[in-house]
Amino acid sequence: MEEYLPEFADGYFSTNAGATGDGITMTAQFGTKVVGEGSMGSIVAPDGSDLIGVYFMVNQEGERFIGEGEPKYVLQRAVSQQTDQAAYLIADSSYADMETIQEKIEKGYVKEYDTLEELAADNGIDVENLLATVEAYNAAADAGEEIPAAEYSLSAELATKVETAPFYIEKAVLRTFGTIPGIEVNENCQVLDGEGQAIEGLYGVGELIAGNAFTRQYPGAGVGISWAANTGRYAAEQIAESLGK
Repeated sequence: MEEYLPEFADGYFSTNAGATGDGITMTAQFGTKVVGEGSMGSIVAPDGSDLIGVYFMVNQEGERFIGEGEPKYVLQRAVSQQTDQAAYLIADSSYADMETIQEKIEKGYVKEYDTLEELAADNGIDVENLLATVEAYNAAADAGEEIPAAEYSLSAELATKVETAPFYIEKAVLRTFGTIPGIEVNENCQVLDGEGQAIEGLYGVGELIAGNAFTRQYPGAGVGISWAANTGRYAAEQIAESLGK
């Protein structure tokens, strides 16, 4: 992780027991290339539990950078690209589940503030930008307009306005349940050496070769499972055929 995905290395991991990168180290002797980048995952609380359920998130610059209603794997990549991989969810006193808020406060995941100025200052967020972002967000929500954020937007129907004290903040943590970088293979799942030639008798499947199929961002829920199942079956067919069976 530190070598190929350093921005995710300090996150929360919920990978399978065998996902330890052995295929990369075992094929290094052949000069096999590692292809693909990025992590399969989402954003969570430090213990891997769900974050507070709001649709207002900013970075350290106090700016929204993603439509908060995007799929979790899109949110994860967007957060990974922010300064110090930092992103914060902010709620106000209208939040419906105050019991969860209090539980998170006791765990140290959520903090409570009387003003947005105090919240921003205590968490290293640009105060002026945050206030401007909140104002624009609330105004767009009141007008029933799409709320823009970079090339993404949030439907006004999903907006959770930030208006009434006290205010609550929770920092998002990058969760990884699988990695995209993996060893290079050909269309038959044969591992390639550094010259792009197939290594006889050596095949790769599943997460180990995911970077050959999706190279930047996880396409969506279930893709990793279907990729593993089908490449495993296909490689087995190739092996059986090579053995004349």
